[in-house]
Amino acid sequence: MKRTLVASLVIAVSILIPTPRPTLAAQTLAGACDVGQYLDNTWVVRNAASGASGPWITSASAWISRYDYSLCTGILRPWVTASGAWPAIVGPGGDDIVQVGYWMCGDGRICGTGMHTNQLDFFYASGATGDINHAPMPRNISLADTASSHTFTVRLVYEPDGSRVWEYVMDGQVRATEPDGAWRLWNRERAQVGTEQWNCGDQMGGRTAEGSDPGNKQKFRSLTWVAGGVTHSGDFDGPRQMGNNPYYPWIYFQAYNSSDFDVWTWNHASTCSAT
Repeated sequence: MKRTLVASLVIAVSILIPTPRPTLAAQTLAGACDVGQYLDNTWVVRNAASGASGPWITSASAWISRYDYSLCTGILRPWVTASGAWPAIVGPGGDDIVQVGYWMCGDGRICGTGMHTNQLDFFYASGATGDINHAPMPRNISLADTASSHTFTVRLVYEPDGSRVWEYVMDGQVRATEPDGAWRLWNRERAQVGTEQWNCGDQMGGRTAEGSDPGNKQKFRSLTWVAGGVTHSGDFDGPRQMGNNPYYPWIYFQAYNSSDFDVWTWNHASTCSAT
């Protein structure tokens, strides 16, 4: 069949002048640093509670996907900037915690002990509310490897002499320990799994899909905890945002069941002063 002259001209023009592809705007995963911000962290967490009278929790565990966080940007050095993800055992106070997981530390005082600035680390921390000698600052285990995920566990174990030791575990291997001493006056009421940021400009979690970008949300799976010798698979409440300003509009999360959830950041163009 012969083509018409018009059709032939259209084909020829389309060959000579390629059709422009639509430009995809890159997602903004971090915002401007708030240089005056200090101790103003925000969390997305899930909790499992044994109750104020126990039985007290002895282990918390989670499979967490690796994410190399984008931290805040700016010319001036902020007081604090960091992001991370972890399972933890917590008490009633804000600093009553033992935890292990991923941590990326930027500029500022939250860098803790032996942390690598602007690099993803494995970390652990413990603290007690009101005790300045036991603030839950991150302590370095090692630089994080490139594996796509790890299972992190924090647990309290009894030694043969009757003493108790905290073990910080990755994929079944104990990576750090510390005594459970007089510093911990709080009861082990809750297992908690979550992610946090330490500056309003820092990223929390991964990124959502957009255009040709398939996304890479930070995933939390297989949440378990032990209380009174009983292992619970799941039984966590729904994820919720907490912290000094829990209303940042660029933070998203989704639960799939009592064990699995995702957290991600999308179009983080605002700053703290805008919320």
